[in-house]
Parts: sequence; C-alpha cells; structure tokens
Amino acid sequence: VAKVVRGFAVPDADAWPLLQAWNARCVPPWNDAELRDKMANAHKYGSEPYGATLDAPPPARQDRAELPRAAADWRAERGAGDPPGELDDAPPVEGDGGEPAPLAVPVEALGWLDLHPPPLPLLLACDDGTGGRAPFLALGKVALLAAPGGAGKTQALLQLAVAVASGRPWLDRYHVQAPGPVLFLAAEEDDGELHRRVRRVADALDLAPAERAAVARRLHCAPLHGKGAALALLDNAAHRFEPARLAPSAIWHRIAWTLETAPGGEPWRLVILDPAARWMPPDAELDPKIATTFVEVLEALAVCGLDGGPGAAVLVAHHANKQALRGDTDQGASRGTSALTDGVRWQANLDRVPLADGKPHPSRVRLRVVKCNYAPAVAFETLELEKDQDKGGVLCPCQDAVADAAGEKDDEALENHREKLNVRQAGVNERVRQADEVREKLRAHDEKEPPPLELEKRQAWQKARDRLVKDLEQAERSAKKARNDLLEKQAELAALERAQERNASKGGSKGSKGRDKAAGGGDDY
Repeated sequence: VAKVVRGFAVPDADAWPLLQAWNARCVPPWNDAELRDKMANAHKYGSEPYGATLDAPPPARQDRAELPRAAADWRAERGAGDPPGELDDAPPVEGDGGEPAPLAVPVEALGWLDLHPPPLPLLLACDDGTGGRAPFLALGKVALLAAPGGAGKTQALLQLAVAVASGRPWLDRYHVQAPGPVLFLAAEEDDGELHRRVRRVADALDLAPAERAAVARRLHCAPLHGKGAALALLDNAAHRFEPARLAPSAIWHRIAWTLETAPGGEPWRLVILDPAARWMPPDAELDPKIATTFVEVLEALAVCGLDGGPGAAVLVAHHANKQALRGDTDQGASRGTSALTDGVRWQANLDRVPLADGKPHPSRVRLRVVKCNYAPAVAFETLELEKDQDKGGVLCPCQDAVADAAGEKDDEALENHREKLNVRQAGVNERVRQADEVREKLRAHDEKEPPPLELEKRQAWQKARDRLVKDLEQAERSAKKARNDLLEKQAELAALERAQERNASKGGSKGSKGRDKAAGGGDDY
C-alpha cells in the first residue's frame, strides 16, 4: 500500500481501484474499511518520500538468452555445481539453429505404437482374486494417507517403512515388490519417541535375523521435532502485485540431495513425510494454487531417481477433516482444499470403525483406498485392522474381519450384522428426512422473495437463500453417502449368507440356522 501511495505517488482516487484489484488476490483479503485504514496509515506513518520509486533508476535487465551463461559463470566463480534436483526455471533449450527446441516429439519417433510399454514400477501389489497380483502403490508417485488424529497413521506408516526395508508384506496383506531403502521424516517426533516406536514395530513383527539386519541397514529416520520442516517458502518479495510464489526451502534441497545418493548401492524406494501440516507452506490448506504447488514440490522429490530409475514413492500423512471424523470418508476426507487430493496419484483413508451407538471402536480402524490413478479404487477391499495392545499398538488384520471375508461368521455374528444394517437404514432415513426438511425450507423461502427494487431486503434474502442451497447440497451428499454405505453392507450380508449356505451344503454344522433364516425370508434390505 505504501509503495503505491508514497513510492509511486499515485493519487488516492487512482490508487483505490489498483489496491482493490491487488487486495482481491490476497489470502485472506482485507475488507474495504481495513484497506482504507492502510492507505491512511501509509500517508500518516510512511517513511518513504513521495515519488521515491519513480526517481530511482530502473533495475538492469538481462537478455534472457544470456541467463544460462550467466548462471554457469556464477557457479564457476564459486566452484559450485548444479544443486541436486533443483526445480527447473531455466529458459528453453536451444536447438542446432539457435531456435528453442520443441517440447514434444511425435509418437512415431518414440516408437510407442510399435513397442510394448514398460510395466508400471510398483512399490506394493495386492492379490487380484485370481492368484495374481494387481497394482496397489506405484514408485515415483506422490501418495496421501488421511486419518483423524490418534487413529494410528504414524503407526501404519512405520509398519510400512519396516515392511519395505525388510521385504515383509505390509499389514500381512500388501506385497512389497521393490524392497529397498526408506527415508522416514518425522516432523512431530523427537529422537527418543521415534526410537521407541521403531523398536516396538520391529519387535512386534518378529523379524527374522536377516530381515532385522535389512531394516537396520535400509531404514533411515530423521526426527525433526522443533526444527522447522516446511518444504517450500513464500517468495513474493519482488512481486508485490502478483500472487505469492513458492521457493524450495533448505530442507527440501537436503532431502533432494539425500535422494540422489544410493545407500549400499540400492535406489531409494519410499519417502514418508509425517504429517503434511508440518511440511506445507503457509496457507496450503486454504489456497488451491499453493496446495497444487506443494504437490509439485513433492513430485520433484519423487523423480530424484538414479540412472533414469522410477524414483521413490513419496507418501504424506495428513489429518482428516471434521466430516471424516464422523465417519463420512471419501476422497474429500483430507483436511483443507481439495487441490491436495486432486494432485496426488493415490489416497487411502484410515478411518475409525464406528460402533452401533455411533461412537468409534476403541481399538479398530479401517484402511480404504479412495483414489488410485493406476487401478480402480473400488477394486481394493476395505481392510479392517486392530491395534494389538500386547504388541505396543501394532496394527494387525482383525481375525473376525478375515473370517468375514471368507464367509465363516457364525449365526450370532450374522444377526449382529443384520442389526447394524438396521442402524444404518435408520441413519439413511434420518439423512433423507433432513434433506427433505431443508428442501421445504428453501421452497418456503423462495415464496417470500422480495421485489427487485427493495435492494437491502433482496440482498438479505439472497444471502439466506445461498445458505439454504449450501445446506441442501451438503444434506443430499450425506444422504447419498449413507445410501452407498448401506448398499455395500447389504452386499456383504448377502455374501455371508451365501457362504453359510455353501458351508451347510458341504455338511458343516455352521450355517444351518442361517440357511433356515434365508429360506424363511429374513430381513429384506
């Protein structure tokens, strides 16, 4: 503000629309009263003489074609090489004739239509149900694990780190396709706490001596509690009237430098950053542009591979939003702007398992893939996990959940499943009722529309209507989500009943009672 009204000596009448346009691009913007106060304070307290910026000589401009040579001269004078993995903002590479080289080439020149494409490089694979393996988590990509605080995301990530380092399946379910070094960056933990947690995981998994030695050699931990871990910083000092830009921080360059090395001759396989809030630049949860740039900064780490390799998978832990705390989890479960979920290639949610009364189960969580760009997310089963307190809280697949998947639940468990479905049906009915109630309020509100000339009344009416429309959209989304969850649970119940019928037909003692219920036309959902 002071630069405009004092440095450029712009009259207030001309400065006001300029500052309004600039203010609209700020996050958060000032209101008009605050902006006028800033202008008044610039006149009253500003120390810069009026017109000082106009009197200063313009900064020297350098021909863009000379920038690469100038940068090389600067590095040569200081004996410095190119920073590893630095985000490239250089001019286009010149061709033989001095003109810019083309950014893309025809597919014909690459032979893509004649050659078989290389397989997708995988970190983890899952069983595809036919005895084969299906992609689960790819190398060289950015991924996200969203969960409420205290749900166990750090525990799950530590178990993943140990699994990749040792080659053990993660959570006894997901197969490690590329064992190797892991970089675990814990921004909330100190040395002692991270030491205790790593030791508990290694002991609980009962690793063989060779596996334990592999973990000791491959797992690299950085406890960064209290040290400041933002990967990118705002860099807008020279762009007062432009949106804020991000510049990679010193810690980003240290991580990139680390990933350019090969511990023991093995390429890095996994980088874990826990939690995202400590690694994000300011306002990344509010501003989609900053969030997207943050994902680009992570992608730059993911491609720090050696000799043209795929690079490591970069997995970020993030807190869930308030809606997810109530159990309504999908791609929008991560806190803040949706640009973060849109930017990553894979997202899984770690949800608390709700009890019949709606309260979270004290020791059970559910892992669910909600986004995967390399396979349909619906193809992945939901994995129910239990915290084994006898082993320091390590996450293990629930034994009864495994039995559910195999269709081996007893009749009492089937009855419990039906009761839970009744509770879910009641929840669907309640959400539909709430949506109908908001819809009726909106209809009644529209009937009271004031005349067009009564501007103040019409503005208040429109504001109230916008709130009702937003409430209706949220209520309809909630009802749709509840219906989809109910359909999923109905399908699970039908599968369990069919499994009991199969067991009964084989002469097993289990399932006879369930078969009688099915034949008698039990609850119809």
